[in-house]
Amino acid sequence: MDENFLITQSNSLIEARHIKPLSITEQKIILTMVSMIQPHDEDFRCYEILVTEFKELCGLKTEGLYSNIKKTVRTLMEKIIEIPHRDGKGWFMTHWVSSAEYMAGEGMIRLNFDPRLKPYLLQLKSAFTSYRLSNILSLKSVYAIRLYELMKKWQHIAKWTISVGELRSKLGVAEGKLELYGHFKSRALKPAITEVNEKTDIYIDFKEIKRGRKVEKIEFTIMQQAEREIKLPVLQPKKPADLTRQPSDDEMLRGRINEKTVGFIFDPVAFRDIFIKSTAMWGNDIEQNLFDLLLHVNNANKIKNKIAYFRSIINEGYDRFLNGETFEAADFSTGQAHLPEWFKHPNKPVESELDSTFEEERKSLEEELRKVKTLINT
Repeated sequence: MDENFLITQSNSLIEARHIKPLSITEQKIILTMVSMIQPHDEDFRCYEILVTEFKELCGLKTEGLYSNIKKTVRTLMEKIIEIPHRDGKGWFMTHWVSSAEYMAGEGMIRLNFDPRLKPYLLQLKSAFTSYRLSNILSLKSVYAIRLYELMKKWQHIAKWTISVGELRSKLGVAEGKLELYGHFKSRALKPAITEVNEKTDIYIDFKEIKRGRKVEKIEFTIMQQAEREIKLPVLQPKKPADLTRQPSDDEMLRGRINEKTVGFIFDPVAFRDIFIKSTAMWGNDIEQNLFDLLLHVNNANKIKNKIAYFRSIINEGYDRFLNGETFEAADFSTGQAHLPEWFKHPNKPVESELDSTFEEERKSLEEELRKVKTLINT
């Protein structure tokens, strides 16, 4: 298991309601499995976790280890998730895990996702969220992991507003528990925010929106923290082969790109998204096109948030690519393109009353995408 693996999920899956909420142990098992999925995978595989790693993930003691593993797997297989349809009209329920197997003599647990989760975890081209496995392995609270995932989804617009009732459901608070807002705030919300702020790559603040004396909604503000070393649980020493792992293509390209950036640095998660989309658009010409685009972004002195600007151009180019059009980054190196107004003040809070549906997220970004289209077509 590599803590630098990316976890990539459909936004619909992140927004799903956990009918039988996962425990902190079960969440880490599921997300470890998700991190093993590769971008090019067309089908689920059997996901293997070493017993030693399983023991650390679950916090199990050596005494009675194998009976406790069986108990943990059995309860995991009972957990149900309710996923909203992408059009907002309906839902379906499924289990996370369809089968599990312990391999005697190999020290291995083999787990399989329910096949109906394929559209939400495989071959994702749009409306997905990615983050590094290391950001959740250090979290100790069920609510902190769920809050982190939700915040990563909305990080690109810096703000998110949600009703208290809906937030309680999305964080996995069991029915009948923490029904008073004061209890929910002190026992779930504030501890989760504190843990996310102290242990992950984002910083969260929140504001209560009241009607009279009653708190009806929470408005979150989400900011990126400087890339830092994440404190991880102590695992068994890795095999020598793991210590000699060669950097992946996107890691090496990110290093070369970061050597030429002016005033900003691409983190691994942001660049992984850029790499996947750019590879699809440009194939073997990816590096030249990214450097052409970087030249334009470095010289765009009016832009305050150059990473957001760079990614938005890539996203619009990828959208054109999916529609059968071509997009060359060299078009920007001439310096003739006009700058969309919204890029000039990217750190200004975005006023939004968005709820949790993907359809409303799409509408909230529609105006921004229209402006980027104007930029590319000029």
